Amino acid sequence: MRVINARRYPPLLPCQVFDLVCGSSSGGLVAILLGRFGLDCATAREVYNSLESSVTQSGAWNKLVKPSDFGLNSYENAIKQFLSGMGDVQLPMIAHVELPMSTKTFATVGVFARDYTDRVCHIRSYPTPKRASAPSPPRHQWSVLQAMRGTCAGRYTQTQALYIEQDGTEYEFQDAAMLGFNNPTELACREAEKLWSDTTVVVSLGTGLSDITGQRPTIIAETMLSNIPLSTADEKVSQRTAKDIIEQLIMTAADSELVHARTRASIGPRLPVEDLVDWRRTTDTETAIQKWLDASEQAPIFEALVTDLKLQAKTKEEARFVPPPPPPPGTNKDYNPELDKPRPDNMIDYLKSYRVWFIIDDSGSMDFEGRWEETHAALIGIAEYAMKCRGLTDIDLRFFNSATTLLNIQSTSEIESVFTSVWPNGGTPTGAVLNGILNDHIRKLDQAIDTPNYRNIKPLDIIVITDGIPSDKPANVIAAASAHLQTSRHHPNHVGIQFVQIGRDKGADAALAQLMQGAVDNMVDTVLYDEKLTPQRLERILLSGIYPNAPLTHVVWKPDLESYNLHNNLPVTGGPIT
Repeated sequence: MRVINARRYPPLLPCQVFDLVCGSSSGGLVAILLGRFGLDCATAREVYNSLESSVTQSGAWNKLVKPSDFGLNSYENAIKQFLSGMGDVQLPMIAHVELPMSTKTFATVGVFARDYTDRVCHIRSYPTPKRASAPSPPRHQWSVLQAMRGTCAGRYTQTQALYIEQDGTEYEFQDAAMLGFNNPTELACREAEKLWSDTTVVVSLGTGLSDITGQRPTIIAETMLSNIPLSTADEKVSQRTAKDIIEQLIMTAADSELVHARTRASIGPRLPVEDLVDWRRTTDTETAIQKWLDASEQAPIFEALVTDLKLQAKTKEEARFVPPPPPPPGTNKDYNPELDKPRPDNMIDYLKSYRVWFIIDDSGSMDFEGRWEETHAALIGIAEYAMKCRGLTDIDLRFFNSATTLLNIQSTSEIESVFTSVWPNGGTPTGAVLNGILNDHIRKLDQAIDTPNYRNIKPLDIIVITDGIPSDKPANVIAAASAHLQTSRHHPNHVGIQFVQIGRDKGADAALAQLMQGAVDNMVDTVLYDEKLTPQRLERILLSGIYPNAPLTHVVWKPDLESYNLHNNLPVTGGPIT
């Protein structure tokens, strides 16, 4: 991801690059964060560290050998706190609507069976593929909370097994590694074949556990025991329990290394196994990985891989349902929480949550083909919603040429009055009018930084209804405003602009399309005239706006080279990236 994002702006997210993300144990947590929720790497690492540290603080081995010290409550509370911030503690693994800000994801859980028929379930964020087994229990709809609990349930994370009751039967789930299924790479290959049936790319980067395979278990156990800091109380019992855990680690290592023998690019550092957790070694691991990536053997390969990544556009309808990604690091704190939420799907919530500025083209050409009357009628419908909100809205209106301005519109009579007193006459100074509104909003943001009022500033939607080609350069105004927002570290979703065309002026078509192509980020959207601008259509336009930081592309890999060789002559050809 660093190689990719060093070559482009805005940066891509892992969910835009990888078609399938999966994991077991703590890897299952990371898979859900990167794939199901579409987090960037830095945010996912921060959340992962928080979750892991909630149960693996100092004295981890002493907690392991004393089941009464298991940190189930602290771990579940940490998960719930994260999910609450994402919108709902009971979010399902399979979303009710397709989320473009995500990719296919599964985490593994082990199904414990006393008849030794233990097996692994895929807890998917997508429907079960054909020829694949659905997870237990039958017909159960897994929540994200259950998936995050189940994939790590076991002694490594000091949490108890996950129990789910269905139709009078209790099912027990735990970390698949506890049942000897630690590495999901083979599962990923099989799943990708069922999903796409063509060649896939699988690269597993990890430190592995090669140091404790190929040796006699008793020697390994004694060596590890001598390095484990256990309390003196009940030392014999503690050592016996620790030895049982070590034997489990050895079994896990054997499974991991068998799979890794042909799918892993081995890199350092070799972490002490007795650490049990990796989140305290993040800096060491990152340094080693970066050194490996920059080595003369690997650097050309990754440059070639990145060169062959091609962007495919998302539809506006897909992008509209994208939960906004986190703002860039260093963004001013205590901004309006609405900026991190999905956009409202109904007019009442939208008008209560956003400040809406309508800029109306009153140039001479608006007097043609009934365009003025069409705009008037469409705005009446918006004013009716304002009346229903009973003073809780911020809807303003101004014109290109007339000095008449309506602030905080509350009734249809205000719209009726202004369209009677103002009549089309003049030019199309789009940039000049935009400049005044944008500067006013940005000034308020700048002045409110580090004050309680910063949180109260609503996101601004500017709706420009126009039929003609601008007489100035609005693209320069928009670019300057976007640059100011970035420099002042304001959340990128503070301002969105929609140009709504009215009438069928072909020159305006091209001018509006060029505006969108030239804008910084996704601050600008355009709606060309393909049907009459009715109140219902204007409502759809307002609700179909997208966030400026919503990604409008996803990545496919289309290599020009026949193959790459990462490790042990692994074939790597075009197709889904796993």
